[in-house]
Amino acid sequence: MTERCNRSLGTMLITAYGKCGLPDAAVSVFRGLRRQNEQGWTAAIVAMAENGRHRDAFNLFRDMILDGSPPLPVTYTEVLKACGEMGGLKEAKLVHFCLATSRWRSHLPVVNQLIDTYDKVGGIEEA
Repeated sequence: MTERCNRSLGTMLITAYGKCGLPDAAVSVFRGLRRQNEQGWTAAIVAMAENGRHRDAFNLFRDMILDGSPPLPVTYTEVLKACGEMGGLKEAKLVHFCLATSRWRSHLPVVNQLIDTYDKVGGIEEA
């Protein structure tokens, strides 16, 4: 199989494990990919966030940024939801900083989630 095909199958498996309530298995598959791309990172972040592992979702986002992978709009919305759920104002500000320098800074669903997150973490004036 080609590497592109392996990444696509890996991303589908990450998503499936996440939806089945197995976020650790999802991240294990992600870590096993030879090269991670933004779809794989996002699938792993979503798997953690959707299973209540909000801090882990944020940590994966941070690792994604440090890796130089550009977040997708859904990456931003999911990690912002995670920040809201864990009450992470400092974390939300970091995501906001990353968003402000991205091409998605005016993407309506992301902006709406940013406002909702700041409302949840007590930083609505930041929005």
